[in-house]
Formats: sequence, C-alpha cells, structure tokens
Amino acid sequence: MRYLYKKTKKNDESEFSGELIVEVFTPKILGKLTLKGEKKSFKLLAVRFWFQIITHGKAKIYYIRQGENLVHTSYVVPKCYKFSFLNTNDYEIGPCFTYPEYRGKGVYPFVLKKICNSVGCDDTTFYMSVNESNISSIKGIEKAGFIKYGIVNVSKITKRYYLEKTL
Repeated sequence: MRYLYKKTKKNDESEFSGELIVEVFTPKILGKLTLKGEKKSFKLLAVRFWFQIITHGKAKIYYIRQGENLVHTSYVVPKCYKFSFLNTNDYEIGPCFTYPEYRGKGVYPFVLKKICNSVGCDDTTFYMSVNESNISSIKGIEKAGFIKYGIVNVSKITKRYYLEKTL
C-alpha cells in the first residue's frame, strides 16, 4: 500500500544546521541526463528520459551537492499522464533520494520545504506517494509539513498512479 501525502504552498522557513544550497537541474532528452558525481546506470537514464517524455520536458530535479558529493536529489513533476489526480497547478514530488552518509541530518525535510516555497503559485498543492513500510521517508515528509491525504495504487501495466481513497 502507498500513502499519498499533501501540502499546500506555504512559506515555511526552512531550517538546517549547515550551509546547503538547493540547485535545480533540468535533464535534456538528447543531452545530459545525469548530474556530475552520479553513477550512470541504464535504470537512472531510463527513468530520467521517461520523466522528460511524459512531462514534455517540464520535470526538474532539485539537488544538493557538498563539494563533489551529491547529498540529495528530488524529482518535481507537474500534472501529467502518470499522475492524473493532480490539478493543473499541482506537483508530485518524488522519487527522492538522500545519500546514506547524509541521512538523519534533516536534509530531506529541508529540501521538501525549499521546493514547496519556490515552485508554483499560491494555490499550488504538492503531493508525495510513499510506501507504508518506508518509515524514515514518512517521518521526513511529515516533518516538512505534509499531511496524510489518501491511498494511491499503481497500475501494473501502465504504471499510472490513481487515488484509491482519501483519508
């Protein structure tokens, strides 16, 4: 089962004890698909390529780098075929990944708050889906101000997310 979390745009002050700058990367379909310092894999390239196709090049990756090391990456995806329950101004955040050596330091909620403050307009709503067993992600999502909104399922054939029920 996958939970769906929701947050409306609200200017939260992002707190983090340290100097981290959130940057934005827009992969190009025929150009560069990876960030400097990432391990290139077929799966990574396929996922990025697919997100660019289904969003008509509008998907972005918010990331943090510390020196040459990547700390965190988060996809920000506008309404598209894959997330049909979104409204026109809404965004889905995910997949997100914090590298193991940076986990437990507040990076994940910090990035989520920064994304919510900088993307969209005043009536934008952000959604995140997370597996019910991913407790650490759930804690980070809730710490960033998201509330549990419903349950989503993923079609096995089309990989399309649909809202099963609201909570």
